[in-house]
This record gives sequence, C-alpha cells and structure tokens, in this order.
Amino acid sequence: MSVLAPLPVAVPLAAAAVLLLVNSIVPRWAFDAVAVSAAVAEIVICAVLVHQARHGTIVHWFGGWTPRHGAAIGVSFAIDSMGAGAALLSGVVTVAAVIVTRPSLHPDSSFVPALLMTLLAAMAGFCLTGDLFNMFVFFELMAVSGFGLAAYHTEDRAGLRGALNFGITNSLGAFFVLAGIALLYGRTGALNLAQIGRQLAADGKVDRLVIVAFTVIVVGFLIKAAVVPFHFWLIDTASSAPLPLTIILAGVLDALGLYAVARVYWTVFAPVFASRDAPVQATLMTIGVITAFIAAVLSLGARRYQRRLAFVMVSHTGIQLIGIACLSALGLAGWAMYAVADGLVKAALFGGVALLGAESPSTEEK
Repeated sequence: MSVLAPLPVAVPLAAAAVLLLVNSIVPRWAFDAVAVSAAVAEIVICAVLVHQARHGTIVHWFGGWTPRHGAAIGVSFAIDSMGAGAALLSGVVTVAAVIVTRPSLHPDSSFVPALLMTLLAAMAGFCLTGDLFNMFVFFELMAVSGFGLAAYHTEDRAGLRGALNFGITNSLGAFFVLAGIALLYGRTGALNLAQIGRQLAADGKVDRLVIVAFTVIVVGFLIKAAVVPFHFWLIDTASSAPLPLTIILAGVLDALGLYAVARVYWTVFAPVFASRDAPVQATLMTIGVITAFIAAVLSLGARRYQRRLAFVMVSHTGIQLIGIACLSALGLAGWAMYAVADGLVKAALFGGVALLGAESPSTEEK
C-alpha cells in the first residue's frame, strides 16, 4: 500500500476544479501554469510509483475497506509497473499538449486546461484501478473530457462531425464494456479484477457466458483503440480536433484501449483460458495484422497531412496489438516499449506542427 496511490487522479482533478473556480479572475498564462504544475506533479508521483511497484503490485483500498474472507467489498487501485508507467506517459504527453499548443488556441480557450486536467485524471485512474467497473467509469470520463475538447470551438462542419464521431463511437464502445461487466458480475458476483479472475479459475470451465463476456469487453476496448474497422472515429477526430486533444490521441489515448485489453486478459481471463488461448491469439493477431496493413495502405491515399498521420496512428496501433496477441510476457514487454516510443514520436510530430505555427486542424482549409 502507498499513500501516493490516489494522488495521480486527485491532483489533476483538484487542478481542474481550481481552474474552473478562478476562470474569470486570473489571466490565461496562470491557467497554463496551474495545469503544467499539476501534470508535472502527476509525473513525479507516477515515477515514484513505478519505482515502488518494481517489488510487486501496490494495492490501495480506499476508505480502508479491505477484503473480508477473500471477497473484495471496497474499491482498490492495483498499481503495477506497467500501469504506473502508462499513467506516467499520460502525464508527459499532457504537459507537452499544454505547453506547445498554447499559441495555437483561441484567446478565450480558458476551459481547455481544465478539460485536459480532467482527461489526465481519467487516464491515470484508468491505468491504476483494480476494479473493472471503475475502469468503465474512467473510460467514460475520458470519453466525456475528450468530447468536450473535440467539440470546443467547432467552427466548421468537419470539426462538428469529428466531435460527434468521437462521442458516438466511444459511447458504443462503453456500451459493450458495460454489457461484459454485467455478464461477469452475474457470473461471479464480483467487480474486482483479481477476484473475478480467481472466481473464474476456481470454476475451471469456459462456457458461452464467459466467452461472450470476454468478446464484448475486448470489442469495447478495441473500439477505444481505433482498430480496423472501428478506426473511422480517430481519423475524423485527429483531422479536425484542436491540437491538445490530437497530441494526446497520438501520444497515449489510443494505446490505452490496448492496455485495457492486456490488463483484462491477463488479470481476469488468462487463468481460465490457459489451455484454450489459441483462438484468442489467432483472432487478436489477425485483427492486428489487418489493422496495420489496411491503415498503412489508406495512408498513402490521404492528401491532407492530418489524415495521413491519423492513418499512420491506426497502423501502428495494429502493430502494437500484434505484440499483445503473442499472449506472452515477452510480447507484452515488447508492446510496452513500442507503445512508449511510438506515442512520444507521434506526440512530437503533432507538437512540432504547433511549434512551427501551423494552423489548427479545426481551422485549416478543408
């Protein structure tokens, strides 16, 4: 247990509340200073958690509601090195989004830093939670914050279409995830990820309910990851959204869907699928290969650089999914390294666009 565990979520949320409270009082530069300070604090906290988690998973039970007789009755954060690392990457990309996109935003975009802080808190909670339903809650908070950013200053039809595609498609993904959660809760009576995994392993059988629950949860998270054929929302959003959201989409947000697939599989379903994982491996591998190939081909036909980069993002998501589809520790480690390097490079590309003074995708001539 670590006293730092709740802070990666609490600090950005507190910063967002402060920014909204002083919206009409302080100048814009102060907004950016508060947002950057909160994000840097989140980075430092997550770096400490990565260091602490090297000895094993850190479990923090909120309110002291620890398990009784092997049953989880409270809400927990289960922080391992990969989850803390993903939250750390989220903070780094958010700092970059705040700093490099400030000149490209409208002068009255004072709510953007607050939305970015809410999005950062949601991404951190999504990476650190040990509860399946709370993973869904943070999933929805990410979608709402992202939709707010995508729809901010939509001055043309393309921007509005991208925002609506983002909101509707991510809501569809959330519906699939919630349906899978309901099925698993009906089967096990638990929402804690580790407890669900133990319950399924104790039953020792893979029936249709378990298969359907796994399928709909994975589909929901793959929609979030924007794999083919669910990629269209990312193409439209990255082509028309404000640069802060585009940088976060490129740097970390699309990879979080794949992180959720890996987290749920290894924590919940791997014990019961241990001797029957060949169909899962083949399916995920096929989706990854198709996504990587089709998106790469489509990128060659895109004339606008935003759409071309968006297709490249989707293609690289397919490559990352191939690493997860190996269903091995080595494949998972390879995916983690690739996700960090690829996310930072893509965020740097869009950040370079902002620093060079290029027009925001939402205002560029279509």
